[in-house]
Amino acid sequence: MAWFNYMKESGFFDPQNNPEPIENGRGQTLIPDWDAAVYLEKIADGFSKGENLDLIPEVIEIIKRASAYPKDNYRTWQVFIFILAKLPNKLVTEELLKLIPIWMNSRFDTMLQTMAICDQLLPKFLKDGTSSEDHLKAEIILAALLELKKKENPSKELFGQPQNYYSPVYSYQLIRTMIDLNLLNVITEKCSVSPVYYLIDGINILLHDHELAAQADFEDSTFVFTFSPDWDTLNFTITRKDQASEQQIFSDQLTHYLDLKQNWLKEYLIKAFAEQKLDESIFEGIFDTINWGLTNDIGSAMGYSAIKNLDDPTNHDDKVTDTFSYLLREWLVKLADTNVEKLKPILKDLLFANRYNVPFFKRMAMFIVSKRWDTLGSLFMDVLAQESEFRLFSTDSYKLELHLLLETVATELTGEQAKVIGEIIKNGPIGDRHYTASKEHWQHRWLDAMKSRKEFQKDYQHLTEKLNVKKNYREEGKIQVRVGHVSPYTIDEVLEMQNQELLTQIKNYRDRDRWEDPTVEGFADIVGKAAAQNPDKFTSVLEQFYDVTYLYIYQLLSGFNEAWKNGIALDWEKILVFCKNYISSEAFKNDQLKTEDDRRATREWVYGNVSWLLSEGSRDDAHSFDNTLLPIAKSIILEMIPNLPMDRQFDKDFPDYIMHSLNSTSGKVYRALVDYSLKYARNCTDENDNSHWDSEAKANYEVAMETGMVDTFVLLGMYLSQFMYLDSEWLKASIIKYQNVEQRLWAGFMGGIGFGKPISGEYYPIMKPYYQRAVDTGYIDTTHQQGILRHFLAFYFWDYETDFKQTFLFEVLSKAESKLLEDTITLLLTQHKAIEQEPEPRRSSLTEKVITTWRFIILRFTETDTINDQRVARNIIHLMDYIQVLDDDSVQLIQDTLKGFSDDITTVSLMADLLKWKDTSPAHHVATLANLITFRNYFQHDKLTSLVEYLYQSGQKETADKIVNTLMVSGQEFLRPLYDKYH
Repeated sequence: MAWFNYMKESGFFDPQNNPEPIENGRGQTLIPDWDAAVYLEKIADGFSKGENLDLIPEVIEIIKRASAYPKDNYRTWQVFIFILAKLPNKLVTEELLKLIPIWMNSRFDTMLQTMAICDQLLPKFLKDGTSSEDHLKAEIILAALLELKKKENPSKELFGQPQNYYSPVYSYQLIRTMIDLNLLNVITEKCSVSPVYYLIDGINILLHDHELAAQADFEDSTFVFTFSPDWDTLNFTITRKDQASEQQIFSDQLTHYLDLKQNWLKEYLIKAFAEQKLDESIFEGIFDTINWGLTNDIGSAMGYSAIKNLDDPTNHDDKVTDTFSYLLREWLVKLADTNVEKLKPILKDLLFANRYNVPFFKRMAMFIVSKRWDTLGSLFMDVLAQESEFRLFSTDSYKLELHLLLETVATELTGEQAKVIGEIIKNGPIGDRHYTASKEHWQHRWLDAMKSRKEFQKDYQHLTEKLNVKKNYREEGKIQVRVGHVSPYTIDEVLEMQNQELLTQIKNYRDRDRWEDPTVEGFADIVGKAAAQNPDKFTSVLEQFYDVTYLYIYQLLSGFNEAWKNGIALDWEKILVFCKNYISSEAFKNDQLKTEDDRRATREWVYGNVSWLLSEGSRDDAHSFDNTLLPIAKSIILEMIPNLPMDRQFDKDFPDYIMHSLNSTSGKVYRALVDYSLKYARNCTDENDNSHWDSEAKANYEVAMETGMVDTFVLLGMYLSQFMYLDSEWLKASIIKYQNVEQRLWAGFMGGIGFGKPISGEYYPIMKPYYQRAVDTGYIDTTHQQGILRHFLAFYFWDYETDFKQTFLFEVLSKAESKLLEDTITLLLTQHKAIEQEPEPRRSSLTEKVITTWRFIILRFTETDTINDQRVARNIIHLMDYIQVLDDDSVQLIQDTLKGFSDDITTVSLMADLLKWKDTSPAHHVATLANLITFRNYFQHDKLTSLVEYLYQSGQKETADKIVNTLMVSGQEFLRPLYDKYH
């Protein structure tokens, strides 16, 4: 008590002493412990034993005062939560629990607070023997855990839309506590349904978190209608744009819009149109767009996961909507198992309340109903009693949950209930927006769900045989993305079509009006996949494809390519003849082979896939087209070359030339030329020839380089060894010839060089001017595997350059910004395993080169005038793994390396090495480095105990005592027995 009073009177507990985050000058923020709070937690440890009870009011008052003047210190907030968990339940007031949102408000991290609440604070109010008052307190905590906050700077995450809300709670910890550790079982038993509605309303806000906009043109103006949600308020504007100006002509705000009556939007827009005297001809389009956005959630409409798969991590990316949805499902399932009467009002709201009028909630309700049809089935039948709800069966958003529901409960249906379902199936889909190719395909889905009932089996078998359907509806919805590219036919249906029917469909199929309908792009994609499975079906009728549009040919060639890679034989002669004639046709050259439905597809797309196919058929002589087809293969490539587009100009300092070459049309065509040339050289030239390169192919490549085609330079660098084989003398002459070429061509070549292995042998001297130009200009492309930086390290390691200060590596590091230093560190780390496998003395020599480079990087990091961002130096601490035995030099290097680092990552890394060094190195060196570790709150007790005992046994008592005392002050006493043993 005396010590507490002293600390209180001395101001230790004053809110201003709660430490602020500290910037350490290396781009890191450190969050210090508030030692006074740690002391309070030690006092609170005695509360359960009846100790220090007279201090409870003062401890609570300290917590309130510090929270009234909050600092962004998550360590302090974690300690406060620990203290509340140790107080008697009756003393943890609602006022205290309502401080939790303050403690969860951090721009840094909330993991520690989340763990403390979930593991200690919440369970304490739900234990056996707790009161109804305790359960109400648990609900306050749940409300805090389920609270959403609004972002200060919304990020664009979903289809370019800003995401305005977030949960400060760590989703992993929330799911672990509530579901994995079964706390939901206790919550559903002891708590009301209020927290369920917190969760539902949070999900509702998230599902509506997107701006809705619709526009229409009238006369010379464009009118833009925008609805922007802000919690449950909807901001509405109308903007008129014309060539000369843009003016907001109307604005309004609708509060509690989620609770407005059904069909409110139509009445509201009619009034707005009348007030602004807007032409009624644009009304329907505006209404349809906005109404669809307000009554649909993106997840359900644009490729959602089935409710049954919400716990599958491959179906989501742990955003708060995913976490909350999974939690809601499990919560409702627990209620269905334990308290149906509590559950029924919730499901009624999800199915019927205007507030929850988006598909997600009906889908969730249908999933839950499938679990307890005996007591909940009447709710679903009430939905179907509304005639408009028959549309559930014809709306894409509901198909998975409806199928699961019907399949699960089919045998439980009464005769009358089955009759209602049967009538819906018999009548067929409503409207033209249903999601199947035909009425019969639509009917097959629902008959499949009902096939366990005798009265549906005959129709099911009939349609299965007639349509040859092999679809497993139960496997839908695991990972599904639908953004307009849906095919009217399956792969099997395409393969079973008669050739003439297929050609007719390909040439005549057109997009429909609705976004969710099948499309030409979807159909073309399926045609390509069918060709990958059975290429002969298509090669047999290729002569009839000369007037087929670019998109289908692009996908068809892609299918042939896939088939070949999968080991399926191709009729190469027919394919190459077709390619030559197709790209030589007037219709192709005059850009006539496209429709309004595939405007994106161009001649270049076809060139690209023709080239890929030629490359794939040329590379491996054991799996290649016949050599007799080389002339036609060459003629195809030479037909394409004159029609290639000009190079685009790059807009970045370090464009990714490799990716450009892989994806550009010219890159694909010239790669095909190189692959053709290599196949020709291997099969049609004598190994004693000075040049193995087809002269015509070589001439075309030379012309492309002369005219500045960047991809030819990239490929020259990427495939340097292949060009050595084609014509070594030409390659050497070309390297010398182009060493002063314009920057973009030189950079493309060096990008290719950096992609490959470091230059060796006779090519190293003639490449030195290129490397020197890179150093002099600072153009060090590290895009792929650290690029030419990897070469510079290799030249030093291979002893091409023996004096470190005369190496390319030294020159680069002398002028390097932080990114290059980071890349060099990464390179050094990746060499560790290979160096360990080298025999002596080579291993020691390479290790010394690593340490020399490491020491120079540390020197560069201390030059703060040139290196401003030192966060990238973090990985450098792992270079300590290279040191096997400590000596004066290595200890000094490690001290210089760790200067300024005092975080958990440094502690863990250094601890691992200290445990290694204690068996190989002098004890005083180990003690020197042990003094660098921040041991406060160190969690690997066994390792730290081992180190401290070693220090005591080795005569390093001062260092060992310092570690013990540091931990004792912060409340960790696990080293006390060791301390007592050696004192």
